[in-house]
Amino acid sequence: MTNTFIAALDCLTERGYPNALELANEIELNWMDNKKNRKKPVDLDELKAIIFDVVKPYHQSYTVITGKDYSKSKQGVRLFKTMPMTLEAVESPSRKREITLVRFIMMNVILAIEKKVTLKEVGLRFGGRDHSTVIHAKLTLKDLLDVDKKLSAEYAEILDKVKSIVK
Repeated sequence: MTNTFIAALDCLTERGYPNALELANEIELNWMDNKKNRKKPVDLDELKAIIFDVVKPYHQSYTVITGKDYSKSKQGVRLFKTMPMTLEAVESPSRKREITLVRFIMMNVILAIEKKVTLKEVGLRFGGRDHSTVIHAKLTLKDLLDVDKKLSAEYAEILDKVKSIVK
């Protein structure tokens, strides 16, 4: 006999149910079925990789602006080196707009898909950031989506694609 069965039987017996034994068996079976069918906890790193694969085509590259990554053309104009967007760049402490935008989109998609995940958990998965960074990401992206209709359409498309993959 399991603890669930014993607890159910005790409770039902105290309340005077004549068929307490049958009810306790039914409660235990339902509990065991629910336990087996319970959704596994989400692997945030796996979800993050899926989301990045969906987001990446929208943000293929970013411009690296450091001393060693640019050269001057004959006209004296700085030529910046374009590098591919990587998951490491998204997790990095970089504050470049192109990278932070992808990071904000990814954080918001995770929060939209996984309702039980905490802000702290999301922040930790993006380079050890804290919950306030995730709140900032939510608010900033909301403001950007209100103003930029193209970005809003891209975000909706990204969210739909990720939902279709994950669910």
